[in-house]
Amino acid sequence: MKEDIIWLDYARVIGIFLVILGHVEQHFPSFLITDLVLKDVWHIIYLFHMPLFFIISGYLFSGKKNDRVSFSFIYGNIRMLLVSYLIYQIAYIPLILKSHSEEICNGAFWVKVLLGIVMGDGYDTPYSICICPPCWFIICIIQLRVLFGLVTINQFSGIILSLFSIVFLWFRKYFGLDLFFCLDSTVMAIPYFLFGYWLKSENKSFDKLSYGYSVLSSIALLAILLLILCYNGPAQMNGPSYGKYVVFCYLAGIAGSLMVFGVSGLFSRLYMPNKFLKLISRNTLFIIFFHFVLVKLLNGLKVYKIINIVSDNWIWTLFWVIVLSVGILFLSYLMIRTFVNKYPIVFGKKRVLWK
Repeated sequence: MKEDIIWLDYARVIGIFLVILGHVEQHFPSFLITDLVLKDVWHIIYLFHMPLFFIISGYLFSGKKNDRVSFSFIYGNIRMLLVSYLIYQIAYIPLILKSHSEEICNGAFWVKVLLGIVMGDGYDTPYSICICPPCWFIICIIQLRVLFGLVTINQFSGIILSLFSIVFLWFRKYFGLDLFFCLDSTVMAIPYFLFGYWLKSENKSFDKLSYGYSVLSSIALLAILLLILCYNGPAQMNGPSYGKYVVFCYLAGIAGSLMVFGVSGLFSRLYMPNKFLKLISRNTLFIIFFHFVLVKLLNGLKVYKIINIVSDNWIWTLFWVIVLSVGILFLSYLMIRTFVNKYPIVFGKKRVLWK
């Protein structure tokens, strides 16, 4: 899709802000130790913020022109993602060396680093060291684009693949399996990706809803999220985990994403888009990498511990989490605005897009 979809731009900005917020929040000592409110906020965000991006990815996926397998179509859909992924992983390596200082001269360590890049899992495995954890998302998107370059999306394939995802996730949990190369997260993402593709095929748009309907539906969807969290428990896609029942996990992911779409549709009518909005929304892959660099640097500077000392309750801690997240988002914007035209390949672009 080449035309501007303003509500989708707002959705991506909201989504990437929630990604930043979640990663900032989990570095606070009070989150790690005692603060149940902060953990509840984190759990709510994690129910839907990555499903949101997979749904958006499905919405933006062009799909195959016919039933024939076209490797040029697959290559065209993953080439820039692969380049960006390798750049981000290699650039992040210096940040992991401090925690592995005793292993740097060990050849086995570098083999694990190499396998960490190749496998892309967002956590350490017996065979690999995780480099930049958020980059697991890029691997999943690459795998989804390869999958749907091989399989034509239609009603039959959509139902079969979605049922396969549900059964596989139950099977994985029941037998305690752990697939590497982000394959389990990719399987979990399939129904979300298909849901986004269905939204596009049905010409669903969220910028034509009435103001009242947008607000009321968003409140209702938030209530559904809270009920699912209380009943089904926490879930997240990097791992992955789905709580008690996988179907409720999918309902939460879709409900939260629709809530964001409703709010985004409201924003798209109230506020005109600007360069800040477009630069952030069209460069979320770079922010997925860059924000984590900033999150780690703040941790190295003991910023979270210092704030935790002066914040005597969860309200102040959450306030500072939001402030830091806004600051990280703004610094990401400055990086994009400064360098996207000079080094478009770093941002996953084939050419200069803004002047």
